[in-house]
Amino acid sequence: MPCALGTLRRSDVQVSDASRSENIVATKLYTDAELAELRSMPKRVTNPNARWTEKPTASPVHRQRSFKVRTANETGPRFEVYLRQNLLDQADFSCGIAYLPLDGSRLMLARYNGPSHEHGDIAYLPHIHRATATAIAAGRKPERERLIRQTVTTAWKVPPHA
Repeated sequence: MPCALGTLRRSDVQVSDASRSENIVATKLYTDAELAELRSMPKRVTNPNARWTEKPTASPVHRQRSFKVRTANETGPRFEVYLRQNLLDQADFSCGIAYLPLDGSRLMLARYNGPSHEHGDIAYLPHIHRATATAIAAGRKPERERLIRQTVTTAWKVPPHA
């Protein structure tokens, strides 16, 4: 069904990957220009004192800190930014930004990952995943495609426990 930012897909899509199966809740169909606009909007964190939480709580493997983010217009789009750090491997970290439409869905716009794993020709290098219109239209994980090699000249570090 058409709407202001694309076409609404109401079904859940089962995506099969060589290593795992993922349930992905389909979202509206966005164009690459709309995705770029959502990523580039000026934003501000509304809960700068968000606390670190360890997950899973019984036997922590990583810790995460999530921030609520808004555009300058309080009634405008809502976002969430997360920081995640593996407690045993400094190279295993991720941060990302998700768009939170009013319909309650969640669209991961971008993820920035550390050099702890391989992705095709990107072996143990920091890299970026960005949502694409092609992946969304295909019912895949929105940010699965377009792995972008990232050259890092400064250390990406998550601060110690706060």
